[in-house]
Amino acid sequence: MLARGGQVQFSNSADNPEDWQEAQNPEFATSWGLLDLAYRTQDELWVVGGSGNLLCSFDNGKTWQKDAEVENIPANLYKITFMSPDKGFIIGQRGTLLRYQGQAKTA
Repeated sequence: MLARGGQVQFSNSADNPEDWQEAQNPEFATSWGLLDLAYRTQDELWVVGGSGNLLCSFDNGKTWQKDAEVENIPANLYKITFMSPDKGFIIGQRGTLLRYQGQAKTA
């Protein structure tokens, strides 16, 4: 769950979805909010937000990294979705559309 703009909060168990862990701040002390999140794989979580911010976690939300390649995009990023681990899209302000494409496999 996204909470209070810049926080992410996880449920402790699927059996009791009302039992929440402590809220996390993937990027502490920022003025922009997080607007959407999606899992690419079981352990890899991506969040999008204001001012072209894109963060990812490869350990199910324990630690976070900022995707520096999209920092200069002058748009809020509103929605992220993955159709498969190799294909995903981000929709943003003013018609911004970003595509995630997995690594090409070598022969």
